[in-house]
Amino acid sequence: MNIVRNMMMSVAVAGMMSLAASGVALAEDGPIDWRITEATEKTPEGHVKLHLRRITDSGGQMNSSNHFPLDVLEGLSRADLNADSRRAVAFAIRREAGELSCEGQASKGAGLGLCDFDASAAFSDALVVRGLDTPKESEMFLLAMQDARISLLDDMSAAGYDVPELDDFIALVIHGVDGAYVQELASVDVRPDDLDDLLGFRIHGVTADFARAVRGMGPGFADLDSEDLMAMRIHGVTPVVAEEYAALGFDGLDPEELIAFRIHGVTPGFIRDMREIGYPEISADELVAFRIHGVSASYLEAFTSRGYALPEPDKVVSMKIAGFDPRRMSPRKE
Repeated sequence: MNIVRNMMMSVAVAGMMSLAASGVALAEDGPIDWRITEATEKTPEGHVKLHLRRITDSGGQMNSSNHFPLDVLEGLSRADLNADSRRAVAFAIRREAGELSCEGQASKGAGLGLCDFDASAAFSDALVVRGLDTPKESEMFLLAMQDARISLLDDMSAAGYDVPELDDFIALVIHGVDGAYVQELASVDVRPDDLDDLLGFRIHGVTADFARAVRGMGPGFADLDSEDLMAMRIHGVTPVVAEEYAALGFDGLDPEELIAFRIHGVTPGFIRDMREIGYPEISADELVAFRIHGVSASYLEAFTSRGYALPEPDKVVSMKIAGFDPRRMSPRKE
């Protein structure tokens, strides 16, 4: 399943490159400005969209834009934010990694101003005690805005994971891996093989419920490794999908065959089409080969519409690979 690992890593690397491009990884201590924009239909109920920008000493900048529950912005009331005329406001975002204290002005659902960030020495010390490097102030700011918790490291340790590098810890936090998620997986005895796979699980939505459902699909699914679970989640292999194939007579498909069906587009509709055209006993491998090489219903109908019997599936694939076009055949004479 190297292809799955490569897909997962490309997503994670792309996310980190995006942050680096915006200056997060390189930011030094510098001024922070904030801006709240008016709510739109995409703004969750009870949330505001907070934009933060930090200018670095070298001239770069970090930009972030996220929805926050209004009550997380301690000190900012809905009345202050929606005042008819501009008024002075102040609020704070308190996290384990530090506190962001902001002042400015707001009215009519929008506002702007400046912030100071006070990193938590206790949080930094707790990281070091657990084996991580001492974070830079800019990394502390990022961890605070992502609401990083020390409990994540403790839950990972309890679940048997190696101590992550600081960069790995930041990546896990950015993509929403928290202690509750680690505990959830551990509760059904699922532990990804390494931190890359744990990150991939979170990115692609491998949950305890999904793992439990997959394991219930049969004996061949009880001991799937991390990459198989991830591949099944990425390609939408679920018990419902497996039941659809079973109803068509493919009730013994193993994980790799189900994944291949989904990757190459062997849908229930495609199976029915092939059977109706003239392949009632077509196998799983033959169906995949048809899809890989572009053997379609219209390609096959070109044989029958000209009065010719359908070749055996492997012969059809060979003909398609060789570029044979049945539409060029003359109609068969009786």
